[in-house]
Amino acid sequence: MQKSNNFRFFNFVYNSFFAHAKIIPAFVIILLVNILLFSVFSSHIFLFVDTSREVYIPMAMNSGEVLYKDIFNVYPPLGYQFNAFLTSVFGLNFHTFFISGFINSTLILFGLYLILRLFLKKSFPFIILSVLFLINVSCVYAISHTNYIFPYSYSMIYALNAFIWSLVCLLYFLKKKKYSCLYLSFLLYGLSISFKYEFVLFFFILFSILIFKKEKIKIYIYSFINMFIFPLWSFILLKLNGVSLIDIKTSAFYIHSLLNSKYVNILYTYLGFIPTFSSLKIIFISFIKFIAIFILFFFFYVVLFYLFNKKQESDNLVVKKINYFIIILFLLPCIVTSFYLSSIFIKTNAFVFNWIGILSVLVFIYFAFIFTKKYKDNSLCNNDKLFFILFIAVPICSYKAIFNISFNSYGSYYFPLLFICIIVFLLKYTPFSEKKSQIIITLFIICLASSYLYSNIIRQSLVFDEQKVNINNKGNIYIEKSQKTAFTELLNYINNNTNPENSIVAMPEGSMINFLSGRKSDDMYYYLIPPNIEIFGEDKITDDLKSDLPDYIVLSPLSYTNFNETYFCGSFGNKICSLLTEYYDNPVVFGDDFWLAIYKRKL
Repeated sequence: MQKSNNFRFFNFVYNSFFAHAKIIPAFVIILLVNILLFSVFSSHIFLFVDTSREVYIPMAMNSGEVLYKDIFNVYPPLGYQFNAFLTSVFGLNFHTFFISGFINSTLILFGLYLILRLFLKKSFPFIILSVLFLINVSCVYAISHTNYIFPYSYSMIYALNAFIWSLVCLLYFLKKKKYSCLYLSFLLYGLSISFKYEFVLFFFILFSILIFKKEKIKIYIYSFINMFIFPLWSFILLKLNGVSLIDIKTSAFYIHSLLNSKYVNILYTYLGFIPTFSSLKIIFISFIKFIAIFILFFFFYVVLFYLFNKKQESDNLVVKKINYFIIILFLLPCIVTSFYLSSIFIKTNAFVFNWIGILSVLVFIYFAFIFTKKYKDNSLCNNDKLFFILFIAVPICSYKAIFNISFNSYGSYYFPLLFICIIVFLLKYTPFSEKKSQIIITLFIICLASSYLYSNIIRQSLVFDEQKVNINNKGNIYIEKSQKTAFTELLNYINNNTNPENSIVAMPEGSMINFLSGRKSDDMYYYLIPPNIEIFGEDKITDDLKSDLPDYIVLSPLSYTNFNETYFCGSFGNKICSLLTEYYDNPVVFGDDFWLAIYKRKL
């Protein structure tokens, strides 16, 4: 009796990814380390910025509001559809979001492990785990709103996960020549762009592979069918929920307006995505500092190895005893480097690797010469071809932040693959492939990871209050010290002085208040940051709010210097703020340095 196609497919996936015994222990190690870090860092959240949007939209969808029709959104729908489903099944609370981030991050790390193992399986084994540990503490559990557990956008980390596994499947297709893996790569690519458009350029890599390999028409058809499964499924869900083509056209207009917004241009320049002389200067200085630290570290260990080998050659007992002193010295550069890097990371970790995007492009150009020379000499191996595909795909798909890989913005999502490309290049195509060099590089990565871990613990204690709070049974969380008093007092006031059916709009943003209080916001104007006010038009926002005034408005003192603005009701949003004096009573104010003011509509 023949095996079914489905059985053969899953049997292939198992044989490709899981059949080797060493993979299971590696997965266990990744899982255990992730669980440990999750228990330490997962409950520390940032209440404002974009994270509040991530919890409010699924809440609104579960209340019957429809994405794009009722709820303003500029991202693809699948991430919010997925989170709305999760919260409807497992509960609308922080635990659901945290566990989702944890599972997603574990899959990301394991996908990265498979890529590393594909190229470094015969190398010093600890280097793979040290790279993953560095990614874990610097990106997954970063003390910022761009972490992977409770991020600024769940769509982004879901898209990253799908993209990494699409890349894994493509590489294994090229290695194993199994078409099931090619179809899975296209399927996961479609899943990625259904979450977020960031990795859309990967299509050109996939399509080029089909052309280069001169595949039959049926392979194109099967591949494209798989690619459109998730986008089509997401669109059908929208249609079943009552979204019209007019709603989609309106949202597309807002997305187009946002892309052309002056504020987006200001933000991208501020973040270094649009290169300027000053940003390139900062990148160059960061790179020189990093390389100087690495060279000193490397030189110290080269000297230690040399001395140790020299003493081993001697039969003199006194000389051999000196080896004990050398072994003690072995830990010294690690300790000194870790303390020095920690002192930097505690202040800021944003610009430590800001140069890695530009470096990856330069290294790729150099590798292209190596690749061309090997091709002419007819000495290309299969791994050379695989690495060429990897090294094309990663910088292209990191285009958004290639000029500044900052961990305080999108850089934390592009760093892992860029770093892996650099590491693989160093260990396979440079003199660093020598065993002692691998040991030194591994030790340096461990120092980096340890420094990040220590600085995260220190920064966490500096930023967040030590006591967990549980507001309205939404789950235990740690709140920033500066915001805790104002936020908890405001939530107590809302619980004791408003009704569940009352509407509350937080301005300019802060729909976390709606999530924790269970009160509805205005689904179009829950997020009045400068670019959104620009694309809607302040007059339209004011007129729409005036026609259906919220029962309460909460005002916060958030600063928007990254948009070249200061405060709402200060340098922007003044027409909207005129509603407060005309239609609302005097505010009740909570907090001190950081305050929140709630306005009740006049009777």
